[in-house]
Amino acid sequence: MNIAAEAKVCYGMNYSFKRGVPMSVKKIIYKTLYICAAFLALAVIIAEMSPQIEVFTLQKLCFSVLFIAILVLAGEIRGSLEKSDEEKRRTVRGTLWVIFAFYLFYLIWLLFFDGSFDRIASKTDFPTYISLKTNFVPFVTIRRFLTNISNKTYASSALFNLVGNILAFMPLGFFSPLLIKFLRKPWFFIPLLLVTLAAIEGLQLLLRVGSCDVDDLILNTLGAIIIYFLMKLPKARKIAQSLDS
Repeated sequence: MNIAAEAKVCYGMNYSFKRGVPMSVKKIIYKTLYICAAFLALAVIIAEMSPQIEVFTLQKLCFSVLFIAILVLAGEIRGSLEKSDEEKRRTVRGTLWVIFAFYLFYLIWLLFFDGSFDRIASKTDFPTYISLKTNFVPFVTIRRFLTNISNKTYASSALFNLVGNILAFMPLGFFSPLLIKFLRKPWFFIPLLLVTLAAIEGLQLLLRVGSCDVDDLILNTLGAIIIYFLMKLPKARKIAQSLDS
């Protein structure tokens, strides 16, 4: 073998080595990130379920954003190593499903178990609970919140309840059509959404947890439907279709 040929072989081996190292490092990085995300999610769940640990709303939000950021970054790195479009699609869908599951856990916890939001079963008798914690007349609670916004004493609480009830179900309007194909049709999504929200309010009534309020259902529906119809825009629809297998 002459010198030129030998140099070419050595260069080729060196080039392959250089290309191989980043790939192996990337695999280690995304696997490490997945482990970090799993531990963070587990820590958040344990903290939420432990009565000895108090987790404030801002802390929950920060931990959730950090978990999602780590998971998305891990998915991006993993996707960059995959060769086929189908493999990349599965990685993106898997990442979105995990985030959706994490959101559903938080939503269920918030609705039925979170003591910081008065989600503790009432010890009062059922008739007393009905008189104090229920509202079946549309817009009564919403009007009260809107009135209280102008009152300095109750403004923050009223705004938090109004905005919070709208925001709480917005992710449902985002993830549902993105991940579940048949829910892209409004005549499937909207009735299913209303049944689900009515069931939640009914369970809260039966369990005497929080309050059973028709205005909660209205605000929750509004939040989910706003995002749902934004997902009907051409760019969002194209993204959703690109995730279909």
